[in-house]
Amino acid sequence: MPRRKSRTARRGSKAARRGTRTARRGKRTARRGTRTARRGTRTARRGKRTARRGTRTARRGRARKEREGREEIEESPRKERRGKKARRSGKKKMNAYMQALQKARKSEAESFEYKGKKYVRKYAKTGMAIYKAA
Repeated sequence: MPRRKSRTARRGSKAARRGTRTARRGKRTARRGTRTARRGTRTARRGKRTARRGTRTARRGRARKEREGREEIEESPRKERRGKKARRSGKKKMNAYMQALQKARKSEAESFEYKGKKYVRKYAKTGMAIYKAA
């Protein structure tokens, strides 16, 4: 008695399956009504501009210039904008414990004290000096 074919073998090749799926899909669309092919992007189809020009700040600046060009329109009663905060130059200040630890490491001290606690030097597997509370 011949062996029965596997499920995938009975189905046929991928191309053949794809053909049946598209045929089915075509039947469904025929039932719903014909579909027209879309052309262009959504904004183009709607008849609007295709892309924004520049950042929001740039667009606002252009709008402000346009308003200033027309004399009839007065400035809107908006609050004055605050200036940008000055950026901090350099690194963030280290806290007191880290300063004491760094000082001990640089001077290769056996121990150092911080807030009444004593920290003793030990070495990690990598050879780095670490300080543990004693």
